[in-house]
Amino acid sequence: MNRAVSQAYDPITVEVIRNRLISIVLQMAAVMERTAYTIIFSEFKDFSCAVCDGELRMVATSVSDFGCPMHTGGMPLSLQAIADTIGLENIRPGDILCTNDVEMGGTHLPDFVITQPVFFEGELVAFTLNRAHHMDTGGATPGSAVPDARSIYAEGISVPPIKLYSEGKLNRDIFELILRNVRLKEQRGDFAAMVASVKRGAAEIEELIGKYGIDTYRQALKWAYEYSEKRLKSAIKQLPEGVYYGESFGEHDGLQDKDYLINLKVEVQDGEIVFDFSGSDPQAPGSSNCTLSITAAAAMTAAIAVLDPYVPINFGVYKPLKFVTPYGSITNCIWPAATMNGNTDTSNKIIDAVFRVFMQIVPDKVCAAEHSCTNSAVIYGVDKETREQYMLYSSAHGGWGGKKGKDGHSATDFLPGGTAQLLPVEVMEAKSRAMTKSMRILTDSGGPGQWRGGSALEWTVMTDPERPHTAEVTVIAERRRIPAWGAMGGRPGIEQLSYVVQKDGSRKILPTKGHFFLEPGEIMVLSAPGAGGYGDPLERKPEAVLRDVVEGFVSVESAREDYGVIIDPSSLTIDWEETSATRARKTERGG
Repeated sequence: MNRAVSQAYDPITVEVIRNRLISIVLQMAAVMERTAYTIIFSEFKDFSCAVCDGELRMVATSVSDFGCPMHTGGMPLSLQAIADTIGLENIRPGDILCTNDVEMGGTHLPDFVITQPVFFEGELVAFTLNRAHHMDTGGATPGSAVPDARSIYAEGISVPPIKLYSEGKLNRDIFELILRNVRLKEQRGDFAAMVASVKRGAAEIEELIGKYGIDTYRQALKWAYEYSEKRLKSAIKQLPEGVYYGESFGEHDGLQDKDYLINLKVEVQDGEIVFDFSGSDPQAPGSSNCTLSITAAAAMTAAIAVLDPYVPINFGVYKPLKFVTPYGSITNCIWPAATMNGNTDTSNKIIDAVFRVFMQIVPDKVCAAEHSCTNSAVIYGVDKETREQYMLYSSAHGGWGGKKGKDGHSATDFLPGGTAQLLPVEVMEAKSRAMTKSMRILTDSGGPGQWRGGSALEWTVMTDPERPHTAEVTVIAERRRIPAWGAMGGRPGIEQLSYVVQKDGSRKILPTKGHFFLEPGEIMVLSAPGAGGYGDPLERKPEAVLRDVVEGFVSVESAREDYGVIIDPSSLTIDWEETSATRARKTERGG
C-alpha cells in the first residue's frame, strides 16, 4: 500500500474524503432503514449512524440528512466507555460491541449503541456506530416508557459494554439474554439490521483507506477537524463576549407534578462557549433526568443550530464548546436514576434554555420556543383472534417557533429529533390494532406573531372496533402548564392536552406522563402544544393572515382579536378600511 503523502493542503482531496465519509454514513443508514423489522426504524427513523476515528473522535455523521443529534452528540462518550470497559488492546477484527448503559455515555435504555472497529494493516483506525431507539427494552410497561419509574431498573435491561460478536462469531448466549428481556420478537431483526449497517460502514472505510492510503486519510481528517473548529470559533467570535443567563422548566417527572428548573449560565469568551448548568434542580425522583451525554448533546445541538447550522459535524465542533453540570443534578444524574423522559423531554428544556440565552445575544437568528416535547403514546395490545401482540409508538407533533422572516414549521418533530418522521396512518394501522380516527392541524394553536408559531397536531385514536380488546397505553408530554414562549412581542402557543373520551361521552383528562388501559369503544385524544410566535402580531401582513385563515391555521376570530385583520367569513376577503382602524385602536392601547 502507498503510505506516502504530501503535507501540502489539498482541499479537493480533503473534501472528497470528508464527503465520502458522509456518504458512508448515509449508506449505513440506508441499510438500517431497509432491513429493520419494526416501523420505529423503517418509517419513524429513530436511529443515527456515525463514524469515529481510532482515537474515539467523531469523524462524520449525517444528522442533516438522516439521524437525530441527540443520538450522535454523545456517541464519543459511549465509545469512550466501551474502550475503558473492554480495553482497546482487547478489541479484535470482527468484533462488534454493544451497550445501552446510561451511565456509560448513554441516553435512555431504548437507545442501543452497536459499533464495529475498523482495522487497516492490523492497526485500529476507525469505528462505525449506530445508535437506535428500540421499541422495547423490558421494564414495567410496554415500550419501556415507565412514567412512574423510581430507578433505571424499572425501565428495562441495562447492557454494559460487551462483545456481541467476537472475531466475527455471534455470542449467542448474550444475544439471547437481551432478547429474552424485551417484548417483541421482531427486535431480533432490528439488532441484525444494526449489525448489518455497521458492517457496511466498516467495509466502505477499509476500501476508502485502501484507495488513498492511511496517511492521506489521517491528514484529511486532521484538516477537516481544523476546518470545523475554525469555522465554529469564527461564528462564536462574532458574538459579544460576556456572561448570559437563561432558564427553562420541565413539568412532572412521572411521580411528582412539579416544575424542575434548568438553570443555565453561558460564558462567551475568545471563540469558546461554556455552558454551566450549576443551579439546576437536583435529579428528579422520576424519569425526567438527563445524563451528561444528553445534556451535552442538547446544548450542542441548540448552539450549532444558531451559530452555524451547516458546519460539518466532527471532532472540531466539540472543541470550542465546554460543559459544566453538577453530578447529581437533573442535568447530570447519578446512577441508578431513571432517564427515559430526560432524553425525550428534559433535553428539549435544555435546548429551550440555550435558545433563551441566544435570544438575548442574536435575536434575529433564534426562533421562539418550539413545542419541546414528544407528546407521544405507546399503545400495546394482544389480538384476541391471532394472539399476536403489537406495539405502536407514535406522536402528535407540535410546531417550531416563528423566527424573524419565517413562520414556524407546523406538525414537526422537536429539534433534537432530527429527521425522525411522523408515521403514516396507513402504516400504523397495518402494523397494529390501533385505529386512527383523525389526525389534524389544530386551528389557532400556533402563537400569534409577525411570524406565526408553528401549529400543532391532534391525534385521535382507538382500538380496532372490529377486533375489540383492551390496550395498555403510556403517554409522555409536557407544556401543559408552561406554554411555548413567544419572542420580540410574539405570543405563546397553546398548551398540551390529552384525554380519553369514555363510552358515556365524558372526558377523562390524562396526566402529561401516565399509564392506563384504553377500553373498547373509548377514544384517546392527544393534542400537541403549539409554538411561540415572533414579533408583534399587528405587524403581520394582512394577506398572510388571510392565507392562514383560508388554510385553517388561524380562525376568523383570531385574525380579528390577535392580528387586527377583519375578514368576511363568507367571501374570505379582507375589509381593509376596518382592518386599518382596528389595528390603529389596538396599537394605541398596546395590543
